[in-house]
Amino acid sequence: MFRTFASALLIVGSVSNTATAGAFGIEMGTPLVDLKVVGVFDDLSPVKSYDIRVPAPNPDFGIYTVDLSPRTGVCRIYAVSRNYPNDQSGAQIKAVYSRVKADLVRKYGQPAQQNQRPATRNFATSLHTDESNLTSGWIPNGGKADDVRAIHLMATAPDSSTTALMIAYAFTNDDACADLEAEAEGAGL
Repeated sequence: MFRTFASALLIVGSVSNTATAGAFGIEMGTPLVDLKVVGVFDDLSPVKSYDIRVPAPNPDFGIYTVDLSPRTGVCRIYAVSRNYPNDQSGAQIKAVYSRVKADLVRKYGQPAQQNQRPATRNFATSLHTDESNLTSGWIPNGGKADDVRAIHLMATAPDSSTTALMIAYAFTNDDACADLEAEAEGAGL
């Protein structure tokens, strides 16, 4: 799921900015030794995914994952909210989504991309089957971007009655991570 989410970040944008503090207190290029690692996911790729504890958590999110390589340090951060069970109508996730989106608008301005495809049946089921979506994407600029290249916020549903919120940040060194991943795809053939 994180790889699909990372792909959405690449679609959102590619503007370079510079500042000092990153998302959730993690700066672009932070090396593995400076992170509080909880677990590792993709041990075969040159860009590995790690569950971490962040220095500046947000109360709407509980799971934080970074992508990094020894050469680039952190290039992407993902955060996932707790699950909202019995949210078939989507009322809970829509409220959290609106609150987080408003916070992002205050910091980064209006999103460059928004997509809200209405549900044809209950909201959670429609999210789960990709019949509907609720997403926003930013391409930060104006020097307020914490080295952030793109941000993608989306509602998701792990099943037909449960919803959750995900956010992904791609730092300006994301191209270097994408290059490493592309180089590794054909290795060993």
